[in-house]
Amino acid sequence: MRAAFEDVQDSRYLVRMPGMFHANLTDAPFLSPLFGWLGVTGPIDPWRAHAFINAYTLAFFDRHLGGRPAPLLDGLIRPYPEVSLERRP
Repeated sequence: MRAAFEDVQDSRYLVRMPGMFHANLTDAPFLSPLFGWLGVTGPIDPWRAHAFINAYTLAFFDRHLGGRPAPLLDGLIRPYPEVSLERRP
């Protein structure tokens, strides 16, 4: 992810949440606890991960598709203090 972030020439964001694995971006954590037990999903609470994903996705769309302000992407608000956010103009 770091290499892809560095290679992009346009505006870009690197948003990382501790305890999330790639499968946490799917519905897998809600389908069965087996995914967590098998290490397919991270130890983060699935509802917290879902809220985090929705918040950052909506902020991205607000800014880049809707032309609206997105204070979350500017780091002006931090509803998820454990999130690491890097952005480059």
